[in-house]
Amino acid sequence: MDKPIESLQLNLCTYYLGGIFLARLWPASLKNKLFVAFILCIFIPLSVGFFYIFSEIEATLQDKIIEKSTLNLKMTRKSFDDVLSILTKAFYIVEKDPTIAAQLQDPSQYSDFKRTRVIEDKLVSLDDSLFLYHSPQVYFTVADFKGNMYVSYMPKLALNYDNFLRDYRLTNKPSFIPHQWITADNNYVSMDRTNSPNLLTLLGVLLDNNNRPIGYARLSLDYHYWFHSTIQNADSQIYSIIERTGKTVVSSSSDFKLSPSVIESLQGVVDPEGFFIDRASSTIVLYNYIPSLDWYLINYMSLDLLLNEIYKMKQRYFVIFCVFTVLFTLITFLIASSITRPLHQLNKKMVKVVNHRLEIPLTETQRRGEIQELTRTFNQMIRDMKGMLQQIKMEQLQKEAVRFQMLLSQMNPHFLFNTLNTIKFIALRKKDEEISDICISLGKLLETSLNSEIELIHLKKEIELLQDYVHIQQFRYKFVCDIRYEYSAEYDYALVPKLSLQPLIENAIYHGFYNMKEAAQIIIRVHADAMKLTIEVEDNGRGLHAAPAPTNNLKKGIGLSNLRERLQILFKQEAELLLIPMDKGTRIMMKFPLLVSNPFEKEV
Repeated sequence: MDKPIESLQLNLCTYYLGGIFLARLWPASLKNKLFVAFILCIFIPLSVGFFYIFSEIEATLQDKIIEKSTLNLKMTRKSFDDVLSILTKAFYIVEKDPTIAAQLQDPSQYSDFKRTRVIEDKLVSLDDSLFLYHSPQVYFTVADFKGNMYVSYMPKLALNYDNFLRDYRLTNKPSFIPHQWITADNNYVSMDRTNSPNLLTLLGVLLDNNNRPIGYARLSLDYHYWFHSTIQNADSQIYSIIERTGKTVVSSSSDFKLSPSVIESLQGVVDPEGFFIDRASSTIVLYNYIPSLDWYLINYMSLDLLLNEIYKMKQRYFVIFCVFTVLFTLITFLIASSITRPLHQLNKKMVKVVNHRLEIPLTETQRRGEIQELTRTFNQMIRDMKGMLQQIKMEQLQKEAVRFQMLLSQMNPHFLFNTLNTIKFIALRKKDEEISDICISLGKLLETSLNSEIELIHLKKEIELLQDYVHIQQFRYKFVCDIRYEYSAEYDYALVPKLSLQPLIENAIYHGFYNMKEAAQIIIRVHADAMKLTIEVEDNGRGLHAAPAPTNNLKKGIGLSNLRERLQILFKQEAELLLIPMDKGTRIMMKFPLLVSNPFEKEV
């Protein structure tokens, strides 16, 4: 359990220190507060939103372009596959043509001129029929085992059978070799037909119906012509065919060259088609693998060129945003200055007014609005404060006068106490215990009534003072009264207003028992309910209506009105004093909050 508590304490300490640090960083002036608020609430959120939105736009645009380019690359690959498929189909058509087969099997039956014309016409017609809609440049070459060659094109040099066999490592004896693709075949066609450096050649042995070799067939494709005619609408993108080693076979850009990082990434791909982003060269590379030739058909796009419009839009937005920020900051500072400058001036004037003891009011300026109202309010406040100060001075003078009178009046109580003590000693010397007791009781009452620093005393002490008062009254008027106390000892230390029971008993003696021959009886009850202490004084006197008015020679002491006012001062609306008439006698009920104060015990 100790570790979580320590962790919680550490976190609270960290938050507290962080709050202190932030509070110190927070500016004090209004202008700086507005500027920081603008940075935190507007500039930073808008900047973050700006970069987030443009990042999303860039990502969406990049995905769309990649999707479109992938589709175009697939269509280009399909077109290339169609050409290769037709080229293979043309090979088998040549192989199965009976006229060509007959000429190749026994060339001696026909004259050289007729044989050459028949075979070459077949090859030209086959070229026209198969590649009419694809428009590639395809060149047919057929050779038998007798030293004869037939072509559908104009060669650069005169046909040489031995060179043909040597270039492709063939023999003039019937033998079977599998079909093979030659990806970098030398261009042997006349420059009038094509100036491509290389051709793509399908080379194989022609077989008769009994699968016996009858000659060789070479079908060459001018893939440069096909490639440039297919991707002529490639816009700003670069299409290329490269070998696995990274060597460029053909490209739509004459100065195109793959970076080493792209070649390395391309050699590491596993999927036959896909794309990757090369961060080193800031490019997107889409690829499609051609397994029969071990070539890659790739689409090479520059990210900078691709997202050029987004970059321009971002720059324009950033310029507009910066201009807006600068203008907003300037306007904010102007508005803040229009507020803070008058406030600073007003503050200086207020300091001057305070230093001159509020004797000089502020000069009301010509400024309209809050500043003028603030100036008027401050002047009114100065006038009110001056009036209050004058009143406080008068009250202070009155208090000093009252204090002087109190100090002066303290001489009489001292003289009275000294006189009482003298009377008490005389009575003791003459062994008159009644007079001594009267002096002691009167001394206690005077001491309590003259102690102005204490307003609440214990109930126990109040009962003792009440007994002293009754003792004096009984001795003075030879008055006998049965007083009963009904309360629990738990209320001995409940706080009650001092000398609050005396006026209640005095009221019963002077009014209730006046000229009454029956035995006088007073019951004092104390109880608490709902956190309020209730004191009841009940007598069996004449009652409220039958009691005569007191004569001038009857002293009524402090009086009920005085007691009611004291309760109001001490407890406000939480105290009450009730007079309840009864069939015989009167009940006076006093209620106020229950307060208990246990006395201090002296250490033994």
